[in-house]
Amino acid sequence: MDPRDPSHPLNSYTTDELLKVVGSRYESLVFIATQPKTKSAQDMTFLSVGHYHSCLGLVEIAKMMLTAGGPEDE
Repeated sequence: MDPRDPSHPLNSYTTDELLKVVGSRYESLVFIATQPKTKSAQDMTFLSVGHYHSCLGLVEIAKMMLTAGGPEDE
């Protein structure tokens, strides 16, 4: 079942609820997402779980992966 399908079971949870569950499963986690609200405004969601230096390290690794041309979008 496609998670983008409105009838998918995950869509019955709020973003905050989903992030709380995902955050509880990892020692360190960084989540950043945007959602366009209007042509000139975006809603940004940010979550970090874990020690400051662990999260900073994850951000640096993600930066290197993006710069290196990580996996193509599906």
